[in-house]
Amino acid sequence: KTLNAARASSAALDAALRDQGRLGRWAERLKGDRDAAKKKLEADGDRVKSAEERAAQCQAKANEQQAALNQQLKDEAAKRASFEATAATEKQRADKLEDKAKQLEAELLALAQAASGEARDA
Repeated sequence: KTLNAARASSAALDAALRDQGRLGRWAERLKGDRDAAKKKLEADGDRVKSAEERAAQCQAKANEQQAALNQQLKDEAAKRASFEATAATEKQRADKLEDKAKQLEAELLALAQAASGEARDA
């Protein structure tokens, strides 16, 4: 009887040791999985951080280029306004010169008619 109980106890102890070994291997596997997941999460975090930094740099560059384009548009608008003002001034000058030319032509015609009349009278 004692022998059977000792055998049963020994078998139970062997089973418990096998279970303990299985549980230990399972715990090691879980620890390895946890460590791998932690490393992957850190790597993903680094990639996200890097992507965010690149996105911020791209946004800053885009903002800088937009500001430069806005300034260029303002400069071009100012040049255009200046050219239009110059053109308007030149048109006014041309109109005045044309009026002066017509006036001088009329005076010249009047003088020519007067000279012609004097020549007939003489």
